[in-house]
Amino acid sequence: AAAAAAAAIAAAVASPLPSTTSMPSSAVSSVSALTEASSKTDVQQWLASNDFTAVAPHFSHYDGSSMMMLTKDDCKEICAPNVAEGIRLYSQLHVRPRQFKRLCLEMYTQTDNGSVDEAA
Repeated sequence: AAAAAAAAIAAAVASPLPSTTSMPSSAVSSVSALTEASSKTDVQQWLASNDFTAVAPHFSHYDGSSMMMLTKDDCKEICAPNVAEGIRLYSQLHVRPRQFKRLCLEMYTQTDNGSVDEAA
């Protein structure tokens, strides 16, 4: 059961949220998370919604699969001379999603008394 819950969390974190029809047409569409299946348009929207507009043009030909394969050095080189943006981009792509998944998994393994179940 714990493995199934972990798989469900991982899938939910990796997939973007469904769009809503209640948003005004003037609202800019945003992508909450990139996956290997993300399109080039999704990548550009994700970059914009995560405040990477200064470096977004460098990634106009990248889809989700290409973005997920980037190393920290790749991000720094592509974003040069703005190396700090490259590091922040790498963190957003690879580090923060793992931390969020780990937090979700820890929350799912808590027992009713609030302690963490070590067996899970």
